[in-house]
Amino acid sequence: KKIRVEDDNDDEEGDEPEKKKRDSVLYRFPMNRVKSIIKEEIPDLRISPEAVFLINRASEKFLQLFSKEAYACAFLDRKNHISYHHLSSIVTKRKRFSFLSDFVPEMLKAEDA
Repeated sequence: KKIRVEDDNDDEEGDEPEKKKRDSVLYRFPMNRVKSIIKEEIPDLRISPEAVFLINRASEKFLQLFSKEAYACAFLDRKNHISYHHLSSIVTKRKRFSFLSDFVPEMLKAEDA
């Protein structure tokens, strides 16, 4: 069951993009998939649908922030796309992303490794 945004402002009936915006889904990741990922880590955990929803939203917000900062790094390099280099650069330069250093390490050349 998907939760949808409801807006009480019905003044703009003819504005199609605004109506689509009002009906947009509150989350982007499938709730069942998020719940199964949680269950894979801790099989005996009982988790409410509200908690799964909040974890889903937090994950989405985290990825938005991470990708926005990576894009800013790419923009400074005058690139119009994000590459692994930009992601690893953000992880090493920003303290808030330092917990990802094991998962997104800086690329090393073979002779440096």
